[in-house]
Amino acid sequence: MFISSLEASVGVVLIMALGYFLSRSGMFQERERMMMSKLVINVTLPATILSSFQNYFSREELTELLPVFLVTVATMVLSFFLTWLIALIIRVPNRRRGQFMQGAVTSNSSFIGFPMVESVFGAAGNPPMVLLYFGQTLFTNTVGVMLTRRDAGVINGGGEKQQIGKILKGMVTPPTITIILSVVLALLGIVLPRFLMIAVDSVGKVTSPMALLFVGSVIYNMGFKNMKPERGVIAAVIFRLVISVVIIVALSLLVGMDPFYIEVMALQFGLSSAVQPVTMSKAYGADTDYSTKLLLYSVVGSVVTVPLVMMAVEMIVGA
Repeated sequence: MFISSLEASVGVVLIMALGYFLSRSGMFQERERMMMSKLVINVTLPATILSSFQNYFSREELTELLPVFLVTVATMVLSFFLTWLIALIIRVPNRRRGQFMQGAVTSNSSFIGFPMVESVFGAAGNPPMVLLYFGQTLFTNTVGVMLTRRDAGVINGGGEKQQIGKILKGMVTPPTITIILSVVLALLGIVLPRFLMIAVDSVGKVTSPMALLFVGSVIYNMGFKNMKPERGVIAAVIFRLVISVVIIVALSLLVGMDPFYIEVMALQFGLSSAVQPVTMSKAYGADTDYSTKLLLYSVVGSVVTVPLVMMAVEMIVGA
């Protein structure tokens, strides 16, 4: 597990580095970044999800994988509560507490999670990954939005109104719609025609390289200047890369989950922070520089921690 995780981490970094240098050369600019992001979220990731359900899910397997979703939700709830306490204890500035919590809790499931899981576990890792992604996405698009708007309200000198309609609208995305549709198809035992799935499978295979090129391009656009850590950054990164893994492994062992699923979940929860908090902070007027630091420090740290964490998890679960 250590070697496979290390190889996957290095492979992921190399593709991100390619995206970084293509951006530096001028080939990837803002227009191309937007295009890649939209293609991954709206086209290739839904194709990956549908392909996983059609190829690996049955009604019985869906029932067996339900604990993955439930443990993910429980981990997210507990993690948000703990990071709220930590933010108070270490005195993270009020205007940054929402970004601190997001950077510590949400992992990069869409752009790095799927490529990493497939590299380490192959296609067999996609079914639990899909349900885990669903659980994380629900929190990112609800709690994450509320925390970002809250920080923006503090910065702007007033309470930012939480508009429930907009938050719910943010949950209606192509990946979440695809998950719901795929669950319905699995429960009904409906198998889509082979010619259609050949096309879907082919499109889904584009997700990993395109997502990683996008992350590399985003890192270049953010830049490494003025990256001196501020209050809370190191604590958030430690929580993101280590403590969150401890929480989900402990909860998974508590409910007697399959060791293979535990390893997939541990890998996912041990990844760097999500890109979404950075983009949301730009959109709502929160502290983008702070959320950027959380992302970059966690990306660099994950290269070292992921292989070590996965080796420890393998020893614990004995898979």
